[in-house]
Amino acid sequence: MVDEHSFDKLRTEWSAERTVLAIESTYAGWMRTGLAAIGVALGLHAIFSSGSAGVFARLTATGFVCLSALLCISGYRNARRMLEDVAHQWRLPRQADFTRITVLYLLGCVAIGVLIWQI
Repeated sequence: MVDEHSFDKLRTEWSAERTVLAIESTYAGWMRTGLAAIGVALGLHAIFSSGSAGVFARLTATGFVCLSALLCISGYRNARRMLEDVAHQWRLPRQADFTRITVLYLLGCVAIGVLIWQI
């Protein structure tokens, strides 16, 4: 027979795990939107960089790269805030580490911004 106390404990642990997975999924959504903005930036640069609209295309592409970085930072702040909100309720089974992903993403944004102006 299943112990009622152990079942409740297991259900609470699974609930905490689902919450962390939902936070990670939301963070991934922010990152996907940021990657779409980088795609738009690269597309604008590829199509309009040559010709009379070159500087305007680079400025617009740089704006989309900056938008991508802002989306990444917003997603990071949102995810960390949500994790802190639920951390006091449960002892979370694992902590998602968004810091490394965010730093690498922002370094990529800087690199793409530099490449847009170099090419």
